[in-house]
Amino acid sequence: DDSLKQFGKFRQLNSLKINSSQITHVGLSMIRKLDQLTTLDLANSKQLSDAGLARISKLNQLTNLNLRGCNNISNDGLAHLGNLNQLTRLRLDFCKNISDDGLAHLGNLGQLTWLWLDRCINITDAGLVHISEFPLLTHLDLTDIKNITDAGLAYLSKHSKLTSLKLGLCYEISDSGLEQISKISQLVKLNLFGVNITNVGLSHISNLDKLEYVNISACRKVTDAGLVHLNRLPYLKKLLL
Repeated sequence: DDSLKQFGKFRQLNSLKINSSQITHVGLSMIRKLDQLTTLDLANSKQLSDAGLARISKLNQLTNLNLRGCNNISNDGLAHLGNLNQLTRLRLDFCKNISDDGLAHLGNLGQLTWLWLDRCINITDAGLVHISEFPLLTHLDLTDIKNITDAGLAYLSKHSKLTSLKLGLCYEISDSGLEQISKISQLVKLNLFGVNITNVGLSHISNLDKLEYVNISACRKVTDAGLVHLNRLPYLKKLLL
């Protein structure tokens, strides 16, 4: 925290990455005057708490915020981030205390285009309702969230701008879920690593004619017969089996 006392003098600073797990809300209060700051990377700041997010909320010009692995922040802290309505990229991956209620606080982030939630183990289908309210979202990572099911994917099917979707290790997703995904017509990249799908599921996504990347590695129920469906993808460049 003491080292941040000097940063208040750098009024033209627009990007800041802090590689310290000891940063707390006390230190962050010292950078509130950086009114040109658009990118803040606090990944793996183990001491960062909800009080720290309250300090960050004063940086209302932020467009890119990385809170990956900040395990002390909770749903209450996300309420502060709702004020950062210029955010376009938000990393919350590996934040194990965040749940659906926390995502509800982010409804004002109408400019959000990239959202990382991978390994946020307490998120369920109810959380996807809130995600569906981000009109400009193009990239979404839900890797290894075990409570997401086919029913939740119905909410994502409304995302007309979504181009990248990661669902690897979401074991409750099946062919029915891919039928919902098949409605996201702009998808370019789809990661289904280890998902419980079959050849039928691949037939559903074969109409996504903008797909360039598909990962179906470790999908043990997919056979050669299912791969035939992917022949209908005219722009497919990379396929992981």
